[in-house]
Amino acid sequence: MTGHPEQGVMSAKKIGFVELHCPGRWGTNYVVFAILPLLILFLLSIEMVHIFYFLSTIAIILALIILFDVKSRRKVLRGKKHVGMALQLQQLSLRWLCFNSGKGVHPWKREELSLPQTIADVSMADLLQEIEIPEGLIEPELVQTSQPGSMFGCLAGMFLSLFFIGGAMTYAMRGGGASIFGWFIVALLLWNMARLVLGLSFIHRSRKLPAILRRIGRGKIIGKSFVVGPGWVKFGKQVWRCDRDMLLIRRTGYRAITSGIVCLFAGPEKRRQLVFSGVQDDDFRILFGAWHVDHVRFEFIDSELS
Repeated sequence: MTGHPEQGVMSAKKIGFVELHCPGRWGTNYVVFAILPLLILFLLSIEMVHIFYFLSTIAIILALIILFDVKSRRKVLRGKKHVGMALQLQQLSLRWLCFNSGKGVHPWKREELSLPQTIADVSMADLLQEIEIPEGLIEPELVQTSQPGSMFGCLAGMFLSLFFIGGAMTYAMRGGGASIFGWFIVALLLWNMARLVLGLSFIHRSRKLPAILRRIGRGKIIGKSFVVGPGWVKFGKQVWRCDRDMLLIRRTGYRAITSGIVCLFAGPEKRRQLVFSGVQDDDFRILFGAWHVDHVRFEFIDSELS
C-alpha cells in the first residue's frame, strides 16, 4: 500500500464470529499410528490367516480414515444445533474445500440471509479486532499465502538431515565419482535444513525478511500471488468482492492461532482456499485490511498489478 493511510476500526457489521469447525490431525494420527499397527500385529499373530483378508482389512481401514478426514475438512460449523448467525451460515449450504480451488455455491444467498462479508471463528475475535483497517485510498498489492511448518517437524527434519549428512560426507571422502555425488547430497540436505528453519511461521511471516528468503520459507518460490485491493481480492482471472462474496477464517485444528490459519473466499462463481502463518502474518493482515476498507474501489480490479 502506498503512502501512509490513516488507520480505523472495523465495523461490526462487516464481520461476525461463530464456532467454526477446526479440522485437526490428532484423530487421524491416532488411528494410523496406534490402532492400525495394533491390528496388523493381531492379524499376524493369527495362524493361517489368508493374505486376501489381511489386505482387505487394511484397505477398508484406510478408506474409512480417508472418508473421515474428508468429511472433517469440508465441515464448516462446530456441533449440530445452531442459532443466530451460525444457523444463517448453515442455510447457505457452504462447504470447505479439500483442495485449494472449487466451484461456486448455488444458490448464493448471502444478502437474503443477512450475512456479513466475513465470518471467523469466535476464538479469533480479539486478535482480528486488533487489526487496523486502512482509511482513505489504498492501491492494489500482492500477497503470498504460506505453508507454515511446525517446530516438531523442523527439529525432526534437522535431526534426520544431520544424520544423513554424516553418511553422505563419509561417502564423499572416497573420491572420484562418489565424491561428486556425495557432496551433491550434502548440499541438498543443507538446503533442506535452511528451508525447514525458514518454514517456521514466526520467521517468514514478517515482510522485513528479504523477499527470496520469505518465498523459500512460505513454500512459494514459484507460482502466482494474490492481488488485494480496496474491497476485493483477485487470483488470475477470478475476483471476489466484499459486496457480493464472503471470507471465512478458521483455525487449522491443532495449531495455535498465531502459527496457522485457513481462509476461504466463497461466492457464486468460485471458492478459493488460502493458508497463512497465523493472524500476525503480514500478508494476511494486508489482505484482511484491504477486504474491510470503507472506501471500496472496484475499478482498480483491472489495474496493471492485477
